[in-house]
Order: sequence, then C-alpha cells, then structure tokens
Amino acid sequence: MTSLVVLDLCKESKNNFADLESYVTILESASEMTGTTANLLDRDMLTVEDLIYGMMLPSGNDAA
Repeated sequence: MTSLVVLDLCKESKNNFADLESYVTILESASEMTGTTANLLDRDMLTVEDLIYGMMLPSGNDAA
C-alpha cells in the first residue's frame, strides 16, 4: 500500500514535491529497523524509485 501512495503522490505532484528521481536521505531510525529490510545504512542517499524497489522486492521495512 505504501508504494501505491508514493506513486500517486509522484503522479499528482505539480510542484515536484515528490518525483521518482528525487533523492531521500536515510535516517538512523530507518536504518535500524527490524524484520525484513533492504539493508539501508544511516545517511544513504537513494532515489524514491530505488526505495520503492527496496520496499517491494525484499519487502524492506527500512525502505518504507
């Protein structure tokens, strides 16, 4: 569901608030998530598109 919400925001964004090529910096709290993760590290910088793949492929809690 989270990936659908993000994709909708990217599609509807007229001011480039959210776009698939926007970079996101990973916070320490996200990098310390338990459960299935995409193995993201504190201060990693990834695109929104990469994070969507991280949520969907390994079911990464940290990417969500």
